[in-house]
Amino acid sequence: MFYMDILPLSDLIKAEMERRNISIREFADLVGSTHPTIASILDGRVPSYKTCTQLVPVLRQPLTVILRADLKTAHRRASPVDNWRL
Repeated sequence: MFYMDILPLSDLIKAEMERRNISIREFADLVGSTHPTIASILDGRVPSYKTCTQLVPVLRQPLTVILRADLKTAHRRASPVDNWRL
């Protein structure tokens, strides 16, 4: 899969929550995280590496895909001034 084909992490999580028809709290329980952590990812914040590793079995994606999706989220949130560093 190419980098451009990877959705932002928030989109991957939303799609999985919709597929399972579950709430943020239920998703957080599956991941082994807290609902504020998942809500912050859905708001576009970048999760910790530990949270990314916890997402692997739930999203059924390799860690590399999760981390690339995480980078895409970070790129989406970057200001135009910061884009030169990405």
